[in-house]
Amino acid sequence: MSQARFDDMTIPHPAPLAALDGPRRPQRANGMVRCQKLLDVAEILLARAGSDALTIRTLAREAGVPMASVYHYFPGPVAVSLGLYDRYMAGFQEIAAQPIDRLEALSLQEVIAVLVQRGVTFYRAHPYAQTLGNPPIFNGVHP
Repeated sequence: MSQARFDDMTIPHPAPLAALDGPRRPQRANGMVRCQKLLDVAEILLARAGSDALTIRTLAREAGVPMASVYHYFPGPVAVSLGLYDRYMAGFQEIAAQPIDRLEALSLQEVIAVLVQRGVTFYRAHPYAQTLGNPPIFNGVHP
């Protein structure tokens, strides 16, 4: 009777917890600028080549910053996507908070049409935002 050997067995394990952490919130003005620049570049990378193109190395190279600077704000690609998610949700909140001209004179359907048009305009400006309903980069982890 043979004994089971476990020393060469590969056991699947979930991603490290750090890879699932969200972005670090910068406290200083220069950090906020750098973080926004990284998100801008990430959005360009995602629009250009999809989620497979979003690596910390590629983001650092395209943004012209050291990898350590990217890791300072984003522990991994999932954190970058979560940062974009936060940015998009803030954008949608801004859209919803904007006053609607002649609101009292509009029907409910007309108000909805105005809000939908604002959303369409936002999606056209930020194509990656459309994928957040089922983003492949989260690999089953949703914000």
